[in-house]
Amino acid sequence: MEIGVHGLAQNHEFRADHVQNENDTVVKPKESALFGYYADGDTKQILPLQETKPYLEDWIGLKILHKSGRLKFITVTGGHVKISDSDIKKHVVPYLREKPRWMWLGREPPKVGKSI
Repeated sequence: MEIGVHGLAQNHEFRADHVQNENDTVVKPKESALFGYYADGDTKQILPLQETKPYLEDWIGLKILHKSGRLKFITVTGGHVKISDSDIKKHVVPYLREKPRWMWLGREPPKVGKSI
């Protein structure tokens, strides 16, 4: 397996789930929680992830994850880091019931980058 973020994205067990709070007033723009961002030179138009340069050029492996179905976007009601009980039951509890994706069994985790 390749080292670094692209190598991690190519690991078929790795996935990335991201949550956006619909009424977030702290994160600007709130869409950046899901990697959306302002269009170049524009502070009003917000591009979804799939239209941003980092995605199109696959700077950090998000395109690999997305194309393979391992990048999930979740939008919940509520403000900054405030998630309702019903959203926790719907989006968090299922992960707690899953078999752990990484079973170290006394081994070191795989190296995915160099320490600074």
